[in-house]
Amino acid sequence: MSRRFVSQKSFWKQKRNASGIDGEFTGMDVKLHNLLAESVAQILRQAVEVLSEIDDELYRGGANGGALGDHFRHCLEFVNGFLSGVQIGKIDYNLRPREPRLETDRRYAADEFRRAIKNLRTLATQTEAGKSLLVKPEDIAQADRADFWCRSSLERELEFMQSHTIHHYALIAFKLRAEGFAVAPEFGVAPSTLRFWAAEQEKKRAVRGA
Repeated sequence: MSRRFVSQKSFWKQKRNASGIDGEFTGMDVKLHNLLAESVAQILRQAVEVLSEIDDELYRGGANGGALGDHFRHCLEFVNGFLSGVQIGKIDYNLRPREPRLETDRRYAADEFRRAIKNLRTLATQTEAGKSLLVKPEDIAQADRADFWCRSSLERELEFMQSHTIHHYALIAFKLRAEGFAVAPEFGVAPSTLRFWAAEQEKKRAVRGA
């Protein structure tokens, strides 16, 4: 089976052009955290589309480094950890509930991704740009100490949500392709890589037209 998933390309072109300067934002015309939140929301929407196409057996399968459901659950719980942490100004990604149902119930997982998308968009409209956050470090000695926190910001953690989710999508895409499932080329690919691909295609078209 095949599916054309939601493409990030047009959104990132719009994001670059919003400020009039590629890759730079002044805050006068757009709010960076709104753009980042919408980017993450669109990335999460890709998960909903994939989940609507695969079957339960494939979702729960555990070959080649873990089940697909494990990766989807992991991505979603990081996003939910971000959403709940922003409310109090402190994020601890280690407190993931690791809910088994998210790993085995594909339809439930899709509903929870939709809920996260809605909550993310709501947060973007209700949260002050540049909000300071404290983030609990992971995987370092004595990280569980009560006074061990890293300083961050709303925008930086949205960037992290984006890169973290895409990283796991790349693993999901590898597993899906190994099972013969057609995955859109942009699924699991970083926006910077998509922009590079687009620029290379533009160069090729220019050469052909010369």
